[in-house]
Amino acid sequence: MAPHQPLLDEDKPCCGPGSLTVPVEAIWMVCITVFIDSLGGSISAPVMPFYAEEFQASSSEIGLLFSAYSLAQVIALPMLGRLADHVGRRPVLVLSLFGAAAGAFLQG
Repeated sequence: MAPHQPLLDEDKPCCGPGSLTVPVEAIWMVCITVFIDSLGGSISAPVMPFYAEEFQASSSEIGLLFSAYSLAQVIALPMLGRLADHVGRRPVLVLSLFGAAAGAFLQG
């Protein structure tokens, strides 16, 4: 039986103070983007029952309407991940921001 080998080389720390190479501003920008995108996806939820009543939607149609956003995310996220692997994360993030802005504009 082979002796236990450490998973990490202790002479080369992989994480810890000073090992983060991403600027803090970039991390905050991503956090703000995710927050605004999440807010945009849920901001119409409180008025959805009023629209459903006005258009005489059934309860199953309301359920489909609420699940459409999540379904779109499930379909789009793997494709965007593969696209980001090919062209880079920044262009995909910018494209996604423009798409989210267009969706918010049309929703408004």
